[in-house]
Amino acid sequence: MPNRIPVIMGITTLPSRIAHMRPCLESLLDGLQVPDKIYISAPQVSLREKTGYDIPAFFLESRFAEKIEILHPEQDFGPGTKLLGMLGKITEPSYVVIADDDVLYRRFFLRRLIEYQRTDHHASFSWHVYSLAGLRVGQGVDGFSFWSPNLEGVWDFYETYVAGTDLMFHDDLWISFFLMSRAIPVQTLRFLLEEAGLINVRSGEVHDINALLNETGNLSRQKLHSLVCPLFARVNVAKEIYGPLLIGKPDDLCICGSGKLFADCHA
Repeated sequence: MPNRIPVIMGITTLPSRIAHMRPCLESLLDGLQVPDKIYISAPQVSLREKTGYDIPAFFLESRFAEKIEILHPEQDFGPGTKLLGMLGKITEPSYVVIADDDVLYRRFFLRRLIEYQRTDHHASFSWHVYSLAGLRVGQGVDGFSFWSPNLEGVWDFYETYVAGTDLMFHDDLWISFFLMSRAIPVQTLRFLLEEAGLINVRSGEVHDINALLNETGNLSRQKLHSLVCPLFARVNVAKEIYGPLLIGKPDDLCICGSGKLFADCHA
């Protein structure tokens, strides 16, 4: 089809998990919309496990080989490798979706996400979005979509503000902040699940894969808040840009670091 916009996906994994990815990938390949390409970023050496990757034989099977390409970035960028590792493969405007490696996705997962992304190139979408003191945070585990031109500058943002910090291990958080700083709202599709009588876009998880442990051992709301607040001091984001994109509860402290309640700051 001429002028068709490609749909590409990015996933990363660990040396101990790559052999267990088959069910996740099958759920994506069996979906109502199949991506044009799935890039799996397997760095030369895993930051967490300090070793390389043994690629399972199933990746050579025709249905996988046709759609999936394994990339070997020289550097491990943490969970954000699912996005950063494939940036060089985005050579034309595309719909980009990141996802997790240990989830079984429902058949409508990608199709509905792309339907909404097509209607609005000035936003990103995720099936579930939460508010961290006002910041809209999309979640890769539930799918996080982008119009690729909106990702311009994401590599420089990572190198300047994220690399070498604990934010490396919270890719949902720093990617969402990057979008906010570019005036790109993150929209939720949860209402579609509610209309269908569902609570999750995931139909299951690969239970023999243990959940990742954060490097700091602390994934609490308080810890995340302390990681992202300093970004406002370092990243030049005008109030007129970020103010309308924040959705905090009235009794939250605003994420901008003002020390004020959200209701008194930007609501």
